Amino acid sequence: MKNGLYKYTAISFLVVWCFGLVTLLASLMVSCATKPEVQVTPTTDYAKTFRDVARGAVMVEVSSKDVSGGGSGTVIWTNEKQALVLTCDHVVLNELTGKTHDKFVIIGPDGDRVMAQVQDRQKAHDMALLLTLGALNVKALKIAKEEPNVYDKLLLVASPDGYRNTAAEGTLSAKSRDSFLGEYWQVTSFIFPGSSGGTVANTAGELVGIPRAVHNTMFGILPEIGFCIPLSHIQSFLRGYKL
Repeated sequence: MKNGLYKYTAISFLVVWCFGLVTLLASLMVSCATKPEVQVTPTTDYAKTFRDVARGAVMVEVSSKDVSGGGSGTVIWTNEKQALVLTCDHVVLNELTGKTHDKFVIIGPDGDRVMAQVQDRQKAHDMALLLTLGALNVKALKIAKEEPNVYDKLLLVASPDGYRNTAAEGTLSAKSRDSFLGEYWQVTSFIFPGSSGGTVANTAGELVGIPRAVHNTMFGILPEIGFCIPLSHIQSFLRGYKL
């Protein structure tokens, strides 16, 4: 009697277990058949834009008899023989003499080097143009027609401390910021010594600004505040050039 009860219980358990398994499989099949389409929102990838911008970002080496230094620049025009490089005036200026440096070398994104000369300067907004004396394997960046809005994403490529094609992502924090330098854009992006004259681009890869300077806060303990030359100054400086 007892063995028969155990046998009956085992059979009942097996039947219930099989029924549960069949029910589960059936529900899964129905679920898979009626599963709604999932909408996936693609994430923005700026890697390609950074690569395009980097083809127009160059390093600027300057030297005179008693001093040498450097900065960054952006190629805004090029042909098979020459290129125009936009940079900051304080990059080309020898502060010891108050005149421009004696020698200028442009280093392209591939490391090729070519001599250059000063083509134009605008002291008021700290901009200068260098004309290369030879060809470079670069791509000229298009200058944007419209300014970015506050809180828009910015892409910065420069050569801080000689490290070519250093890329950083940032945001336009404020316009018409009256800093210790004058009226500039405030950006949240890494700007280091050597970044001056570099490239600030929008997400379309168009030039919208030039890294200019940083303001140290709390003796460098807190993050620095970056400033760049705005698009309107660039457009005004280059108005006479057919690019």
